[in-house]
Amino acid sequence: MDEKISFLDIISGQFAFQKSLTLNQPYEYKGVAFYPVELERVIEFNACVESLKVKQERTNDKKLMKMPYLWFLVYVFENKDNYENQEFGLYIPLLFALLELVTRQNNIDFRIERNEKGDFKKCMLVLDGVEFDYKEFKEIRRIIFEQSAVEHSDEFLNADAEKAMIEGRLYEQKKSGYIPPTIENLIDILAMYLHMSVDELISTFTIRRFYNFVRYMSVFEDWKLLKGGEYSGMVTYKKPIPHWISGKSEHDIFADQNTDYKNSNLFKI
Repeated sequence: MDEKISFLDIISGQFAFQKSLTLNQPYEYKGVAFYPVELERVIEFNACVESLKVKQERTNDKKLMKMPYLWFLVYVFENKDNYENQEFGLYIPLLFALLELVTRQNNIDFRIERNEKGDFKKCMLVLDGVEFDYKEFKEIRRIIFEQSAVEHSDEFLNADAEKAMIEGRLYEQKKSGYIPPTIENLIDILAMYLHMSVDELISTFTIRRFYNFVRYMSVFEDWKLLKGGEYSGMVTYKKPIPHWISGKSEHDIFADQNTDYKNSNLFKI
C-alpha cells in the first residue's frame, strides 16, 4: 500500500516561519534551529545585533560597498588593521555572540576560499557543521530581525540626513517634555501594568513579545482616553479613532517627518 501524503504537513511547512513568530517558537532553517531571544538577554542582544545593521555604503570604499553583507563583515574584520575604523574589529565577535544567542550553540566558524590575489571566491558561515552562503545569511539576518521585532531598513540614507532626522525628533521630544523610556523603565512599567513581578516578567517574555505588549498597552491606553473624551460629548475629532485592536504598520524611517521640507522637523533645529 502506497504511503499517504499528508497535505496538512505540506501546508504547515509552507507557513512554518509565520507559525513560529505567532506562537513564539524556534524556527528551523537548513536543519539549524533559530530561537526567539529571551527578555533577560535584551541588553546583550541589542549590543550584538548592531553587527547586522552596519551601513556598508558609509565606508566610502567601492570594494567594500559591492561585497555581499556576509563577505563584508568577514573581510573588514580580517583587514581591520588596514582601515582606520576601530568598529571593524568588533563585527565578528558581536556576530558570533549573536549567533550563540539565537542558535543556543557555539559551534560557529567560516569556510573561506580565496583566489590567487587573496580575495574571496567563497565565504560560508558554518553553524554546527551546516554551511550557509551569503544569500542564506541574508535570510538568517531576516529571521533574527523578525524574531526579536528589530525595526531596520536597508534603504540608502545619507548619514547627514539621518543625523538631521534624529536631531529633529529630539527637538520635538524636548519641546513636548517627553523623555524616551529606557528598557529598564519599560520592564518596570509593563510589570506594573500586568500585575507581575519584574522577575516573573523577565522569565516569561521574549524580546518580540515584550515589545508587542508594550506597543498594545500604549495604544490601548491612548484609545481609552480618546474614546472617553468622545463619549463625554465634550470632544469631537475630525477623523474616526482607529480601534486599538489593529495591525502594526510597516516601519517607515521617514515616519513623522513632514515631506514639505520648509515645514519639516529637520529645519526646526
